[in-house]
Amino acid sequence: MPLRGLLILPMNWHDGRSMGLFLAADLPEHEVSPAHQTIFEQLAIMTCMAVENELLAKSEQVARQASETLRVANKALTLELSLDTVLETLLDYMSWVYL
Repeated sequence: MPLRGLLILPMNWHDGRSMGLFLAADLPEHEVSPAHQTIFEQLAIMTCMAVENELLAKSEQVARQASETLRVANKALTLELSLDTVLETLLDYMSWVYL
């Protein structure tokens, strides 16, 4: 069965980079009206926004986990070690980083 109608719209990230294409296939034989095209354009935009929001949510989750890990490590270091041990550890770390 051949395609009767096809509408392809660009999908872009919010900064303008290309994300891909929004494809509407097997449309009625008559031309797509401007109202239909507007609806498809809005669907393409909303799809891009949903993908970006999901990526941002995952990125935030990773950042929160890293922050929590650092908070727990900081608490453990400050509660369980003497000041001398903490300072010695920091100096050892800094010597490795800056050499």
